[in-house]
Amino acid sequence: IDFSNDCCSDYDARIILTGDETIEFQAANVRIVGYNLIIDGTCTSQSADCAVDLAEFYPASEPIEKGELVVADSDNKENIKKSSSSYQLGIIGISSTDPGFLLSDTGARVGKGQPYNPMKPNVALAGRVPLKVSTENGEIKIGDPLTSSSIPGGAMKATKAGPTVGKALEGYPSAGSGQAEGVGKILTFVNISWYDPDVQISSAGELTIAPAADGDFEV
Repeated sequence: IDFSNDCCSDYDARIILTGDETIEFQAANVRIVGYNLIIDGTCTSQSADCAVDLAEFYPASEPIEKGELVVADSDNKENIKKSSSSYQLGIIGISSTDPGFLLSDTGARVGKGQPYNPMKPNVALAGRVPLKVSTENGEIKIGDPLTSSSIPGGAMKATKAGPTVGKALEGYPSAGSGQAEGVGKILTFVNISWYDPDVQISSAGELTIAPAADGDFEV
């Protein structure tokens, strides 16, 4: 089925029923108004570099680059800015490089190649995204909790109690990569949380608190 806005063009949009029980939409954009979009089954991308995060627009007080760690700007309502200190409070998330799902005040967009504005960046709410990291607090290993560092917009491995933005899905520098110590990017699972290496839940479900250096417990 072809749809055209004028008499002269072949079509502006097309719906095709293929032989494998698939309906294919061909158009620059697909917008669903007044209804819910329900996907029952698997949502797949034919792109080799498939986007795997959900992001939302946020107004920024300064230009934000893709992959930077951002925090709430206490001087500007509803705005964000780059992180600027170690274990900084107010962590919001990571500026998405290329979100798979993008939310805004006008609706939602699905698929890669979403527009990016440094003053209104797409901040990842969930999923996996590249994150700017450094070796400021030592080598990063897979599974390490990540927090803000002194490098603007950069993260580091968390080794003491404080807020975290997620967990490393790659090491940095990675073994055999030839990467030098310094600043780079690694894939990170977004999970805003609080990390404390001295407080753990045992396999029996019991809360364990490690004593301080003087043998006392600090609560």
